[in-house]
Amino acid sequence: MIRLLFLIMLAAAGGVSPAQAELPPASNLAALGQQAKQQGKPVVLFFYQDQCHYCETVRKQYLEPMSRDTAYDDRILLRKIDTRGDKRITDFKGKEVRQQSFASRERKTFTPTIAFYGPKGERLIRPLVGLKGGRDYYGHYLEKGIEEAETALQELL
Repeated sequence: MIRLLFLIMLAAAGGVSPAQAELPPASNLAALGQQAKQQGKPVVLFFYQDQCHYCETVRKQYLEPMSRDTAYDDRILLRKIDTRGDKRITDFKGKEVRQQSFASRERKTFTPTIAFYGPKGERLIRPLVGLKGGRDYYGHYLEKGIEEAETALQELL
């Protein structure tokens, strides 16, 4: 509950400076999956696209503050994937693919989408799609998703 209040306060503060604002992009999901297994943390992927107002809201008001909160560093591995991006990444199976191909294969083309994965790319829970609940409740749904993903991962390991 305290973390949820922290997210709400940061969202109300109105954003972050560009120097602090960058979410790490996904590059090697296979390696990230190994890290997730070793640390017992779910992989949380933010599927976004440029020119998406809702994606900007989720990124600036929720995910960027979360990425700077050390309490979340202890709970999740957070990365972003551009659903229209041509940049190559390594998927959970070690295969090199373009971001857009990975997003399409995962059926994460509607943005914003937050998906929760286990070490081998297993889907832990249903993804959080869109700006569910609007700005008033999105932080609650995001926190609930993280908690459910943590529980599902512990049952998987």
